[in-house]
Amino acid sequence: MKTLIGDFHTHMNGNGRANRKINIDFICSTAINFGYNSVFIGCHDYVGIEFKNYIEDIYNLVVICGAEITTTIGHLLVYNIDKIPNNCYANNKNPLDIDKAIYEFKILGGKLVIAHPYENNRWASEINGLERIIHKLDGAEIANLKSYLRDGIEEFSWIKKWKHLKLFRNSDCHPWEGDNMNIEYSNKINMDWFGV
Repeated sequence: MKTLIGDFHTHMNGNGRANRKINIDFICSTAINFGYNSVFIGCHDYVGIEFKNYIEDIYNLVVICGAEITTTIGHLLVYNIDKIPNNCYANNKNPLDIDKAIYEFKILGGKLVIAHPYENNRWASEINGLERIIHKLDGAEIANLKSYLRDGIEEFSWIKKWKHLKLFRNSDCHPWEGDNMNIEYSNKINMDWFGV
């Protein structure tokens, strides 16, 4: 059983199509420098599947494809998908209903991880929404460098209650904004958890 080491929340699509490969190369080069053996490729409501073969050939990294889906109760990282169904398109103005997101992406075999769940205390006012669906999810970010959850949230009550969750420490790197990855925000996850 192979252990994947990597940062599973990075972004490659935010400053235009022409810069996608530049962002990919930045993320992959940083992963290699950090000694990672895997990389996440996706962005907000976008799957970067077209770069999978390139990354595997050039960088010899295991690629986890997915997207950060905008839902009615926050952002949801969906791992191990190669597309977003036409009926699941979303953006900040048109978030996807969380129940529909869970249903549709589970059908595709996706692993669902709640992203930066306490950014700006957002969930503090929406905890009932999270409590209602958390048992259907596979994981949660307990630390996120971009959202400054630097001490993690392991002690929050819902983390203790839902022990099935795989816990992630991710950078949420946006290269075009000058964000870098940070080796302290990385994970060791068995490959079979992702289903790849």
